[in-house]
Amino acid sequence: MEKILYIDDDPDALELYRDILSEEFKVDTCIKAKEGLKLLKSKEFDAILLDVYMPEVDGFSLYEEIRKINDYRQTPVFFISSENTVQNRVKAFGLGSEDFIDRYMEPKEVLARIKSRLRKPQRKETLSFGDIKIDLMNLLVHCREELVELTQTEFRLLYLLVKESLAQPGAIIDRDSIITFVWPQDHENVFPRTLSTHMTNLRKKLGSEKVKFNSIRQSGFQLELV
Repeated sequence: MEKILYIDDDPDALELYRDILSEEFKVDTCIKAKEGLKLLKSKEFDAILLDVYMPEVDGFSLYEEIRKINDYRQTPVFFISSENTVQNRVKAFGLGSEDFIDRYMEPKEVLARIKSRLRKPQRKETLSFGDIKIDLMNLLVHCREELVELTQTEFRLLYLLVKESLAQPGAIIDRDSIITFVWPQDHENVFPRTLSTHMTNLRKKLGSEKVKFNSIRQSGFQLELV
């Protein structure tokens, strides 16, 4: 049975969601962030559920601390909050969380969402295209054998371009599809020029000698081996 750690400063919420999730998972709970971090270093979990607002440390900051633990660099993390705002969702997905759960969702929906995301098919550990290599296990990117520091948005953007280019060489990925993938919860508010800016920054950071980033007018983007 898969194991979940749920960290929340609200004891009533801990009890409620422990009951919900225990139908399918083994659940440990913590009321304090420090206790949660300590538990993560002593036990193994398949997923983590974090409250966004806690007095000791907010869930977003705690997420970043968790990602520093080697064994939890890629473990699925879910945020939960009663404040299901665009700002919170964008920040959660920008960090790389698996999902954002509204505290007022029906229990069956919460359980279904977590189950579906934990039981997705395993993906390849690395993707390589020209001199670009994406390490999916550790969320790292190398180009010309050198580590390239990317933001979460740039990482998602590069991942999509490389994945689609490997699946269909020469494919043009349209702007709308890219925006929807990179900004899943706020794509309607993202303008094409925002995407173009991120693409320019990504191209400059990589400095690839074997991959050309083509902007196809009125259409999208294409990766080309040179």
